[in-house]
Amino acid sequence: MQTDLSEHQLIEQLRAGDNRSVDLLYRRFYPSVAYFVLRNNGDKDQASDLFQETLVILLTSLRDPSFELTSSLKTYVFAISRNLWLKQLRNSARWTSLEAVDEERVATALADSESSLGVYPTVMSIMIKLTLRCMKLLSSIFFDQKGMTQIMKDDGYTSLHSAQNQKYKCLQQARKIGKSLPNE
Repeated sequence: MQTDLSEHQLIEQLRAGDNRSVDLLYRRFYPSVAYFVLRNNGDKDQASDLFQETLVILLTSLRDPSFELTSSLKTYVFAISRNLWLKQLRNSARWTSLEAVDEERVATALADSESSLGVYPTVMSIMIKLTLRCMKLLSSIFFDQKGMTQIMKDDGYTSLHSAQNQKYKCLQQARKIGKSLPNE
C-alpha cells in the first residue's frame, strides 16, 4: 500500500472500497484522536472504539454521492471523533466531573488546519478553546441544532432567560478567542 497518497487519492480509494486505505487512515489520524481521548478522561480502549465509530461515519459519508468534503480529511476525522467523544461524555457521569474541575479547557488543538480550507477549521479552533460549559452549549445549538427551550431542560438552567444569557456569554467568549487567533 502506498503511504504517500494525497488526501484526494486516499478519499477516492476509500470510496472505491479499498480496505488497504483504512490502514493508512489509522496510521495518519488515529494518534491525534487517541491523544484527544486520553487527555479528556478516556482510555486506549475507548479511543480505539471511538475511532472505529468515526471510520464507520466517515465511510458512510464518503459513499454518499451528494457528500462534499469542505475541509481537510484530517480535520473532518478529528471533528467527527471529537463530537462523538463529547457526546459520550455528556451522556456519562464524567461530564459532570469534567465541568466541576474549574471548567478545564479541552487539551488539544487541531493539527495542520489550513486557513485555505474555509471557515470550518477556524470554527473548530475556536470551539476547542472554549470552556467545557460553553463548548457544550454552543455544540448543542449549532451542531445538535437544539432549541433554547430544550437546552434549558436538558442542561438544568433555571429559566430560559438564564440559558439565553449563558449563550450570549459563550458567544462573547468565542468572539474573543476568534480575535486572538493569528490572521493568515
